Amino acid sequence: MIDVKIQINGIEQVKKLLAPDRFAKVAARALNKASNQAGVEAGRSVRATYNITKARLDKYVTVKSARWEDLSVIISARGKVPGLQWYGARQTSRGTSVLVTFTGGRKVMAHAFIAPGADGKGTGVWVRAGAKVVPMRGRYAGKTSKRTGLPIMRQPLERKFGPSGVSMYKNLGFPVIVEVVQEKFNKVFSQELKWELLKD
Repeated sequence: MIDVKIQINGIEQVKKLLAPDRFAKVAARALNKASNQAGVEAGRSVRATYNITKARLDKYVTVKSARWEDLSVIISARGKVPGLQWYGARQTSRGTSVLVTFTGGRKVMAHAFIAPGADGKGTGVWVRAGAKVVPMRGRYAGKTSKRTGLPIMRQPLERKFGPSGVSMYKNLGFPVIVEVVQEKFNKVFSQELKWELLKD
């Protein structure tokens, strides 16, 4: 997991305008709104390069919002890795084609195929790789070769995955978050302060 912690500085001069608890609540609201806007822009930045949906990408990011007693926001990207089926996987006569990045273009993985996992849940992109072994389950389990009389051996199935949420956000998401918060916070804070002062 990798995260970025966002804190605020440089607004001490306006603390005298409000009681401490009101000031903290205003600052927390502003920080959360600016961070939310930054999170949206970060997701767009990632999806401009990677062919992954917003709904899928959001599963790998968590946000710990600011509170009046803790004026910081922590945005974390988890290390969970999406399967290649989420990158526009298509079955072809030559294997499975995927589009991971728009700059890299669509590529075909020879002999790969799209199928559910062994437990019948979770479709993925699979290839056979490694040394042959005697299968313990599936259509060839317990079968022998008619020609040799020996157990049929198969290469194990290997599921293929795309880039992790951490790698996508480290290079393309977090720099945008920091930039957008720095750009928008003062404006959002001023608006929130104005509304709070109108309550008096």
